[in-house]
Amino acid sequence: MGDERLLAAMLGQLIWLALALAGAAWLGGPLSERLGLVPSRLPWRWVVVALVGFLCLSAAADAGLRTLALREGGRLGEIDELVRDTRAALAASLVALGLLPALCEELLFRGFALRALEGRFATWVAVTGSSVLFGLAHADLVHGGAAFVLGLYLGVVAVWAGSVVPAILCHAANNLYGIAALAGLAPPGEPLDAVGAWGLLVASGVCLTLLRAVRKRPLPVGNELQREAESADS
Repeated sequence: MGDERLLAAMLGQLIWLALALAGAAWLGGPLSERLGLVPSRLPWRWVVVALVGFLCLSAAADAGLRTLALREGGRLGEIDELVRDTRAALAASLVALGLLPALCEELLFRGFALRALEGRFATWVAVTGSSVLFGLAHADLVHGGAAFVLGLYLGVVAVWAGSVVPAILCHAANNLYGIAALAGLAPPGEPLDAVGAWGLLVASGVCLTLLRAVRKRPLPVGNELQREAESADS
């Protein structure tokens, strides 16, 4: 039963990937640019800062959900149960629930969707809109709400970096650590409210730093990419 659910999870992620590729192809232009698979403007030390901030924000969100007794129900509870049920197939869990979601979801929501929206709207609208879509895609009120908040952070990282790669790394690190903790291979997150609050404060500070950097270095996407391509052709 667990293996079947892992296969279903993998299939769902491949559908997200297909949508990202189809959307990028429909818009035209190089797929790598439409999906954000370009070199990051962020030096690696700042990628590490972004990753740490994301882990802090995720831990804070998790602590809040546990305090409100919302973690065990719905989709999040199902994922926890699936990881525990498939410990013998840990490698499959790491791929189906860790790496594939990080790659496929980021390419769709922080790659294609964010860049497509930013070609028509202001950056903050694009980040918010792609995060709303990310939350709705989880089809669960609690999981979707947490995904929306985390999506805002990942959107800021993607915009500042000018690339989806750092967002993929943040997403993957968070997923893999969560799976390892559930499987008993890593220490579980500290459930104390104070720790969660401090994590949220740290992550919020990182987000503010990223937002300030975004204003200074806007990302050339959408129509700007098209104009650059036309200029190069001429």
